[in-house]
Amino acid sequence: MTKVHGPLALLILYPALVGCGAGETLTDEVMIDGEGPLGTTSQALVRTNRTFARKAAALSGDDSTRREHCLVENGQFELDGVSVGTDVFREKTQVLLSDSNNTLRGLCTVAGQADTGDANFYMATQGSTNGGFEARFGSSAPRSGITVSNRWSTTAPLHAIAEPAATLADLTTDTANTVMEFGDRARDTGKRGVLYAAAHPFETGSFDQVEHIHDTLDYQSWDTVWALGIKNQNSNADAAFHITATDISGLSFPQLGFFMNGTKRLPYAVSFHGFSSSSTSCSTYELKIGGGVESDFRRGVKEIVAEYRATPASPSGMNIGYWDDGNCDLSGSASANFINRVTKGDRGLQLEQRSDMLDPTSGSSDWRNDVTEATKSVYDCLLDASDDSSSTTSTAHMLSGTTTTYGTTGVACPRWIGEITLNTVTSPTHYTMTAGALLDSCEVGAHAHVDIYKLNGDNAWVRIGGGRVQYENVNGSCKDNEKGWNGGGQLNEPSWDWRPSEDELGNGTYRAVVRATRASGAPAKAFFKIVTI
Repeated sequence: MTKVHGPLALLILYPALVGCGAGETLTDEVMIDGEGPLGTTSQALVRTNRTFARKAAALSGDDSTRREHCLVENGQFELDGVSVGTDVFREKTQVLLSDSNNTLRGLCTVAGQADTGDANFYMATQGSTNGGFEARFGSSAPRSGITVSNRWSTTAPLHAIAEPAATLADLTTDTANTVMEFGDRARDTGKRGVLYAAAHPFETGSFDQVEHIHDTLDYQSWDTVWALGIKNQNSNADAAFHITATDISGLSFPQLGFFMNGTKRLPYAVSFHGFSSSSTSCSTYELKIGGGVESDFRRGVKEIVAEYRATPASPSGMNIGYWDDGNCDLSGSASANFINRVTKGDRGLQLEQRSDMLDPTSGSSDWRNDVTEATKSVYDCLLDASDDSSSTTSTAHMLSGTTTTYGTTGVACPRWIGEITLNTVTSPTHYTMTAGALLDSCEVGAHAHVDIYKLNGDNAWVRIGGGRVQYENVNGSCKDNEKGWNGGGQLNEPSWDWRPSEDELGNGTYRAVVRATRASGAPAKAFFKIVTI
């Protein structure tokens, strides 16, 4: 029986082994959190003229049913975190598969090794929704003459299968027979704040979103991007080249791995994905917002997207999920998800978008760009400087906005930012926070959207409250009504609190991000207030 974790005392080195380049030791600069040390003599490994055979089901002993996993020949395998000090294929990294014509056939993630003495490589049979053996080799018959490589070049970093691209545009023109990655690492490291990523360019439209941020929108000093290029971004490459987000290795893709280093992790990151519109469990959603970031933050992104998809006065009714509904398995919350691994505190954001809306051919560029721009605006408003700020020891304090020019040309955040630093709170005072439109008198038809955040120990903003404020006629009087876009309970939506709870408050710095609009449609000043209760 094949196995994933076999004994490594016996290493069988075959004549076909080509070990190229001097031995390398992984340095602190490229050490990646969660991945163990490499052998000090690990080298580029190319196995030529090998045979790949098909397993009838998922690989025996594998901890998942992913058909993109593979077993390498016995004796050429290094368990993650275990240094064997020789040329090996490393567990949980990706390798390149090419045929005898030097045509790149696909990728696979190393999950283990074959039985003792077995020089073959193995993959599981093709799955119904993910690519296995047949997707890479065309039929179920064993395929000989395959070259398996753990580097794109003998001079590449250890286990790096993706060639660095000079420009983002190169990913669409120079990747017909190679895998490339573009990482905008040249930006000021002191100002990097958010990474926008597209790991699956064959999920058509997701790469376009990263490109839209990089090439068209206001690319701020805190923005950086990372994207893969495969088969010149051909959507048909999905089955043979898809690597699940929790398997993507920073060693295999070092431009991404750079941000997995503990000292290089970012406060925020976003990954753009697409899912099939024929998915029976998820098709009720146009957009599924996931990732390791807290549910309140994901809800806030949902509300901003809804605002962009309509008008502030009439929010969109698009179906957006941001919680685990027990049915649509696109949560992205696992700590191993690459977008969580590049962020401090594992707080990445994952956007799964329905293909019929995302695809540039069949979908809508307005839909795709609105989702992109709305999401970017959330982070711009967290990384931009505040419009007004104050410091107080009082739990009954109000910060009044001084401008209505937020959102104008040249301003990164399209909403008002108010910041309050609260010091030396005296217990047992009970208080909460609110924000909204600063009006001389209540105006029926005025409205605002509010996000309330608290700065955490990683110098990142955590969303602790917010929603929509509507100024309505209630029994003949104008009242402000705190609510959510379209109300709560949509699609089994969990309960949520508009105002921060007391256990989320205390000494610290708080930020309110507000877009306030008068009944006439003109921008209104905003306020941010601590309220004693």
